Amino acid sequence: MDSSPNTPSPHRDSSPLASSISDQIATLQAQLAALQASQPPAAAASQPTAAAVVANPATVATASKVVFPKHARLDGPKSFTNWLRQLRLALPNQLRAYVLDGVAPATWTADQLAARDDTAREIIVGSIDSADVSATLDAIPSDDLSAPRIFAALKARFAPDDATRTLELFARLWDFRKMPASVDAYDTWLREYMSIAQEIRDAKTSLNDVLATHVLAMVPSCLDSFRLTFTDEQRNQRDLPELTTLTDRIRIQLRSAGLSTSHSAMIATTSPCPACHAPGHRLRDVMLSRLLKQW
Repeated sequence: MDSSPNTPSPHRDSSPLASSISDQIATLQAQLAALQASQPPAAAASQPTAAAVVANPATVATASKVVFPKHARLDGPKSFTNWLRQLRLALPNQLRAYVLDGVAPATWTADQLAARDDTAREIIVGSIDSADVSATLDAIPSDDLSAPRIFAALKARFAPDDATRTLELFARLWDFRKMPASVDAYDTWLREYMSIAQEIRDAKTSLNDVLATHVLAMVPSCLDSFRLTFTDEQRNQRDLPELTTLTDRIRIQLRSAGLSTSHSAMIATTSPCPACHAPGHRLRDVMLSRLLKQW
């Protein structure tokens, strides 16, 4: 009985230990919660650009500044062709049709349209290299300074409007290099070819333009002076002459050149005969040979 008061109570001795463990667990949980709570903001802060791009695809085009080479900057009518070619390459796919045709896709939101128009305007303005060209923009009302409006104003002011533009476009088409055999080279070839094709579409050329320029591309080297004269004459014309007019002039030039039969034969034999596809003679020679065999 005397020793009973000195007997330790289990409940009384375990309570401090349990309390200590509970406090440690609570402390660890609080530290873990604080650590977990601090991680998402840090991760988000480390990748703000990626998150912004996903949230707003319109910002993709502004990731890097487009720099036009010196020869392709717009400083007047003479540089317009090179400038337009470079602009097509510089504009992202989603902006090219919007700027050049002035039509925004119906799927664009108002925020996307505003952001993409800002990107396109920055590219266009950055490609200007003349006070005269910049003055053209001053005539546009400030509330109408959209990228398509700026492009239309520059095109109306500086695009060549004579027939030499048509000759230049088709000369690039007829002289275009042969198609490569590898896939990688083909993709580059196709991109450049389609760029020329789009320029021809934009110029609203006619079938007569196609045929006349094709004939002119096949004119023999002995008529190079005529080709240069003909090209220079188109600076005062809006449209190319009719195909028959061109072919009649070529006939006159050939007559005035006074080429001998042997010289003409040498020119003709540079390509295979259209009848038998063999080099070294002309169609007339094949027909004469056949007549002799029948005789």
